[in-house]
Amino acid sequence: MPRFAVVPLREAKQRAVPSGRQRIVQEYAGYIEQLGSGQAGKLTPGEGETSLTIRRRLMSAARETGKRLRITRNGDEVYFWLDADGLPVDKRTGRKGARDTEAINGIRRGLEEMTRAEGRPAEEVFAEFRARHSIMNG
Repeated sequence: MPRFAVVPLREAKQRAVPSGRQRIVQEYAGYIEQLGSGQAGKLTPGEGETSLTIRRRLMSAARETGKRLRITRNGDEVYFWLDADGLPVDKRTGRKGARDTEAINGIRRGLEEMTRAEGRPAEEVFAEFRARHSIMNG
């Protein structure tokens, strides 16, 4: 029978070994992160790779990092750059807009805090909100 233990989420994430796909996505996310304003990246397939594979990996990395890329091919060479509007893209919905991304990230942080029992009771938060904004119970 296995031994069970509850550990902090941060510890589990630090000790988790990324899968092969995760390592590749991290590698391609690194390429994207190196791009500055007015710069483009160029990738050329290595042995056993195709330009289509590179394009698919770039798209996955962009989705994971919330970046919006333009990707084009010229023969075997794949060129990519950050989309000019600069708005982040939500990973799940594909919608552009900083507000959407910030709201979703805030909700995720709140859920993680609840999981770690770090949050405050809702009654306490609501009472503080009502007092701050002079709202009567009702």
